[in-house]
Amino acid sequence: MTRRKVDIRLHDTSIGVWQDDPNDPTFRAEIYSGLIRVMRDHGWAVHEDPNIRKHYRCLNPDHRLAAKGPLRASIEITGRAVKFEIWSANARQSNRNGRRYDFDKLDRMPFLDQKRFHLECIRLTDWLMERCEANVTRGRENGLTADQRIAKAYAESWHSDKELYRPVCRIDGNRTSADGMLIEHGQIVWFAGRDEPHSARTGFLQHQ
Repeated sequence: MTRRKVDIRLHDTSIGVWQDDPNDPTFRAEIYSGLIRVMRDHGWAVHEDPNIRKHYRCLNPDHRLAAKGPLRASIEITGRAVKFEIWSANARQSNRNGRRYDFDKLDRMPFLDQKRFHLECIRLTDWLMERCEANVTRGRENGLTADQRIAKAYAESWHSDKELYRPVCRIDGNRTSADGMLIEHGQIVWFAGRDEPHSARTGFLQHQ
């Protein structure tokens, strides 16, 4: 039997499960419903999302909320992706709409809730990897400083010059000035100002 190929993308407290075929009828039953069964087996109380049920009833089967002790979770399926996200009822809250909508959910959790999250994450990813041929990627490079993450991104990006250690544009149409000249990263450029008629301004070109 051929194992299902999926990408498992981990970022902060979210787990995304992606597969290539958006029309695979078994994805919902085996992965989405399977994850819900695993959560219930490990003590999660899983129920409908009342907001989805009230306002978007046709989407109700695709969305679930869950709770286990101080942890809260959402799980949803959209085409070829299943997204699972956890937050803590004890976390420091900044977003007035609720902790579910705060950024940096893991950093906001108390220490013990962080450990609880890591345990749940291991259980779910282990379950997925037992059933799928999985490629796992992480959104945050643990243990790297900000400078190291930048250096890693430069080394892996095809938009950068590895010797000069700077961005590079390989499409001339994106770096051609109004007079037909090719401009380079860091070059001084002139452009029309908007604050006064016929005014001119200068700046440095920064390739993104």
